[in-house]
Amino acid sequence: MYNEFKQYAVEDTKTDHRYGVECLFRFYTYGLEKHFRQHVFEDFQQETLCDHEAGQLYGLENFWAFLKYSRQKPKINSKL
Repeated sequence: MYNEFKQYAVEDTKTDHRYGVECLFRFYTYGLEKHFRQHVFEDFQQETLCDHEAGQLYGLENFWAFLKYSRQKPKINSKL
């Protein structure tokens, strides 16, 4: 279910529809805080980079919020 939702959310950004990807970033931010999963965190980093490269800040803001408020201290991609 997660992979399917992520796929649709990312596809929608190609037609300037951001609601799905914004929901995805909220899922990453709050979901990983409750139940950390390394592979989902890696997706979070990748989608944050893609979002920023597309000229958007929403993903980066959510990534920063996760790092600030989470008790997790995962290894972060050097590009972020």
